[in-house]
Parts: sequence; C-alpha cells; structure tokens
Amino acid sequence: MSMKNYNPKENGNIKQKPQDLLMNYVLTIILVFCLILSSFAYASSQIFSSAVVEGLSMFPTINSKYNKGDIAYYKKNSTINRGDIIIINYKEAQKNIDAIKRVIALEGDTICYYNGKILINGSPLAESYLDEDYKLLGSDQNALKIGGFVSAVDWKTEGFNKSKDSFENWCRILLNDEENKSSLAHTDFFTNYKTKYSNCIKYSTTLQAYMLTIPKGFVYFLGDNRKVSNDSSIIGPLPTTEIDGKVSFIVQNDATTFNVFGKKIINMFK
Repeated sequence: MSMKNYNPKENGNIKQKPQDLLMNYVLTIILVFCLILSSFAYASSQIFSSAVVEGLSMFPTINSKYNKGDIAYYKKNSTINRGDIIIINYKEAQKNIDAIKRVIALEGDTICYYNGKILINGSPLAESYLDEDYKLLGSDQNALKIGGFVSAVDWKTEGFNKSKDSFENWCRILLNDEENKSSLAHTDFFTNYKTKYSNCIKYSTTLQAYMLTIPKGFVYFLGDNRKVSNDSSIIGPLPTTEIDGKVSFIVQNDATTFNVFGKKIINMFK
C-alpha cells in the first residue's frame, strides 16, 4: 500500500483571515490596556487619599461648584514646596473641618504685599496658576457668574486687596497697637498658634509695607480665590503639623479615576 507524504503546510495548518488576526491584536491590546488601568487604579487607592472639594476658595483653579464637586487626590508625608496645593486639617483650631489651599511661603521666607504683587524674599512671586485662571474667567461668562464676579479684573484685584488688607491689619496691631492686641485674643490667630509673631514682623519704610518672616515649622497659605478664602492672610501662618498631604491631581466630577490614569499612560508614550 502506498503512503502519501504528510505536508503540514497543506494538511495541518488552519489559515486565519487577515481581519481575524487584526481583531485578535486589537482585543489583546484592549485587554492589556484595561489591566494596566486597573493596576493604576488599585495602586492609587493604596497610595493616595481623596477628598471632595466644596466651596469656592480655590475657584476657578478647582471648580468645585462649577463642576459640582471635584475630587482631590493627595499624598501624605510629602515634601511641601511653594506653589503646592495642600489639604489642611485644622485640628489645633479644634475645628472638625479640612480645607484645600495653596502654599505661598515656607519657613524662613519673608512675605510682603506690594504694588499688586506678593513679594517673597524681595522678589515678585510667579503665580502662573492665577494667570491661567484669569484667562479662563476672561473668556467664560458662566464661570464669572458662578463665582459672583463682574469681571476677571474684579476677581484678581479684589482678591489681592482683601488678602493684603487682612494681612496688614494684624501685622499693624501686633507691631504697633498694644491697645488693640486684646481684640485678637479670642480669634483663631491667637488661639491656634503659640508663636510671638511680633518678633517676625517689621515695617519697611522703603516699600511702605509690612513684612512677615515665616517662623520655623510654619507655612503661609492662600486660596486662589482670595476674595472669599479664609487663609493665612486672616489667621496667620499654619503649623506644618496641620498639613494632611500634598495634592497630586484633581478629578473633575464628570471624569473618573480611569480617565485620569488613562491620560497619564497615553502621555507616557507621546
């Protein structure tokens, strides 16, 4: 009996159509991508803490009311630098509240309000985040309406003036006004912080402005929406022990954590 030669190329292989191969590749890529997103999401839950942002003190940088509740993801025990957004726990104030603000000055820095700018160690503080907010408010009437502002100029100038006036008020009292020091005795400024700020304050005759050197173990923080923010301009520098963490990113209410991590992954390959 004769035997035919077995040729696997002719008899053993199943040929796949090109479109089937393409579909398999696409499904594999999607599966890998989903696994990566899941891994990032799980890792975020282990690394980051989260807080829902309420109020307008950081508006429009963080559009809590505009977007109906953004979520801030933050890391604890992080190194804090100027410009960082932080989560604050007012435990020394005996208040059961947290707040989200921006670090303006660190311990040893000297801060001064002068000519429409904040000076840090004699140089104007670069605040690109406020420039971006200014552009947004200038082009978005709805954002202006929600924030309660007439114009972007109103948001910028009134915020600076309110912050400056509050800062200089307690500087003036602590440095020069013994009679009115008692008026601050029951305010947060005195009950929260056990520091003699009069030793850190001076008046510059050159600038005709008050200057504060931030004490050791403290930071000076402000809200980006300074017209309404309850911050260091009112209550003074904050002990670093009250900082819960540094904000790494914000998720808008109409986004998801997966969206955010997905964009981060995509940017890695650009």
